Amino acid sequence: MSKHTILLIDDDVTIINLLSDILTHEGFNISKAYNGSEALELIKINKPDLIILDWNMPVMNGLETLKAMNKNMYTEEIPVIMLTGVMTDPTNLRDAFEQGAFDFIRKNFDTIELLARIRAALKFVNAHKHIVQLKNNELVKYAMKIAQYNNFSIKCLQQLNELLTFVTDDTDLQTKILTLKSYVLSMNTMNNWSIFDERFRVLHPEFYKKLTTVHPQLGPSELKLCALLKLNLRSKEIASITNTSHDSVKTARTRIRKKLGIETTENLTNYLMQF
Repeated sequence: MSKHTILLIDDDVTIINLLSDILTHEGFNISKAYNGSEALELIKINKPDLIILDWNMPVMNGLETLKAMNKNMYTEEIPVIMLTGVMTDPTNLRDAFEQGAFDFIRKNFDTIELLARIRAALKFVNAHKHIVQLKNNELVKYAMKIAQYNNFSIKCLQQLNELLTFVTDDTDLQTKILTLKSYVLSMNTMNNWSIFDERFRVLHPEFYKKLTTVHPQLGPSELKLCALLKLNLRSKEIASITNTSHDSVKTARTRIRKKLGIETTENLTNYLMQF
């Protein structure tokens, strides 16, 4: 199981180092930022599983950072634990929770309490990921059924074309074979894809919106490929699902990488999973 990444945001280097020592010892990966503005830039590069956010900071304070995160579709779902030594009255708590804070802890914290709150937040994150993965597995199963149907249709059409070569003198039988071909062709990938796409949008209602907000240059066929890549399907599987060649899928993936600005060393699927 991969380690969780926690982003620490605080202008107090002593607090950052203390938290880092405690959490590193507990096996977490740690990222650090010293104000909200710096943190928002850092999140674009490496999205954390959890954020511990100080309230009082220069440049952009904790509440302002929280507001900015909630306005950004890319960051709004990251759980945030607010950390403060000053803003501790009920009004402050209300303001933090109204802006989407997951939890609240005061400075001069007890280590056991801190770790308990962090684990509670991450348990929520893990539960959500597990539910999404189960539903994604169902989507993948349906996508593979599309691939199986496409392969079956291709074989049927090949057989029907062969039959046509043997019945050149029987116009009635030719008509029946051509009608059957039309029926097979009418049950095409587009109908199956529409059902798949509908199910995908139910599970990932914001995926296309988030992706096109950041990358408006993507076309319909590229968005379709991005949806399949998000499910961690291989190029060969995608070729069967979309009824295209393996080489076509590889070419399309390269084109999408360029449009997204993704280096060849970066995993394209991991990038798309963030949306």
